[in-house]
Amino acid sequence: MPTGATGGPWVQIGEVVQTVDPFASVQSGVGHTVGPGVSVCLGGSTNTISGPGGAVCLGGAFNTVSGSSASIIGCFGCEASGTTSTCIASNGATASNFCAACIATFGTASGQFSAAIGGTGTANTVASGDGAVAISGGNAGGENSFAVGVGASAPNAGDIALGAASGTQFGVFGAACVPQQLGGGVPPAGATYTANEQAMLNSIYNALKAYGFIT
Repeated sequence: MPTGATGGPWVQIGEVVQTVDPFASVQSGVGHTVGPGVSVCLGGSTNTISGPGGAVCLGGAFNTVSGSSASIIGCFGCEASGTTSTCIASNGATASNFCAACIATFGTASGQFSAAIGGTGTANTVASGDGAVAISGGNAGGENSFAVGVGASAPNAGDIALGAASGTQFGVFGAACVPQQLGGGVPPAGATYTANEQAMLNSIYNALKAYGFIT
């Protein structure tokens, strides 16, 4: 509790209560370990703040915040080791680079400005490229790459990967999601239009309709 301007660790200035020592850390909870350096650890239990300063851990348990100005909010067993990295509502996630973020995931964000979002423990959402985003089991390894769904892999710069060859269904414009469609005919198409070319065209039409691109 604040003790006024003449004693204790707090001072109230107007409507603001602050520490007397501007470089002090603040912690409230069970079994926390908090180092000095303007860090804050509130609620939860057994969280650790060991970074150079400015770190925040709110709630959760068994989390470690070691990056400068890094943060963990409402997580279990997560680690934020990159400068200004963050983990939010995650379990066993790791944000290990500058401005990396893990959100509602078990995944890993190790690239600068990368984000791992969603995915269960078996999905292994990974964003390792700088500026990469991986969602629900995607693996975005290229710079500024984007991978969505279990088995989606975007290893090169600028890659956009949606799903995998098997186990993924897809649909747009309200169409029911369906798996990858079978081709027709035997490629390559010949110079003249025969039943083989007709089968190839029909398979393209059927696929576009099944995915919802045409009605």
